[in-house]
Amino acid sequence: MNELIQAIILGIVQGITEFIPVSSSAHLIIAEYYMDSGFTSLAYDVILHLGTLLSLLVYFRNEILRFIKSLLRGGRDSKLLVLLVVATIPAVLAGYFFQDVVETALRSLWVIVVMLVLVAILMFVADRRSGVRKVKDLTTKDALIIGIAQVLALIPGTSRAGSTIVAGSLLGMNNAESARFSFYMAIPVLSGANVRVLGDSAVRADMANDFVYFAVGFVIAFVIAYFVIRFLLSYLSTHKLAVFAWYRIVLAAVLTVILVV
Repeated sequence: MNELIQAIILGIVQGITEFIPVSSSAHLIIAEYYMDSGFTSLAYDVILHLGTLLSLLVYFRNEILRFIKSLLRGGRDSKLLVLLVVATIPAVLAGYFFQDVVETALRSLWVIVVMLVLVAILMFVADRRSGVRKVKDLTTKDALIIGIAQVLALIPGTSRAGSTIVAGSLLGMNNAESARFSFYMAIPVLSGANVRVLGDSAVRADMANDFVYFAVGFVIAFVIAYFVIRFLLSYLSTHKLAVFAWYRIVLAAVLTVILVV
């Protein structure tokens, strides 16, 4: 398959699935597997995640600026900073100690099948437990629990958005507020993960060699992810997670048939 077409397809996949709780890593692995992608997987994954990170920064730009101003003035948003720090610590530790294992041993289609189903089941449970709590109602203990849930997203097929939204809803948050806090958490996590991987000279070399294709994927992932963020926050304000749970189950079933047959 033409590399430009591959770049476009993978950019679309990343843009759609990064923030919808269906696991972007699973969809990228599946797409790369069946397209036999010529890109270095890690390098291209990084550039796609940079695109979706930029979409978060642009979408929440006003809130980020307000947050920074509040911190400089010693305002009440300092509590949110504490919550984000607490929620980020588990992911930082897990990423530091287990990232290499995840990128090798766990990049399996069977692992994806299992996690797609397990998280789908948790989504059905979360729909029954979701309440009216908002981000401002979270405690440091709540943030730590959601942060631990975020660690599970290192396993392909889990979904960082899925695990954190489920955790928030199980703690009594409504799904839209859970998604909002999940997006907040994604900013430091994606930033840290990308900085870490960009320190690898081999990754930078791959990006330079395929600059045009990487740029195409970056732009597509950024644009699509921006609108996905807006859609998901609006959708979850009036709907539950069931549609995403059923999608995960159907995808797992299709993958199982393909792998067995």
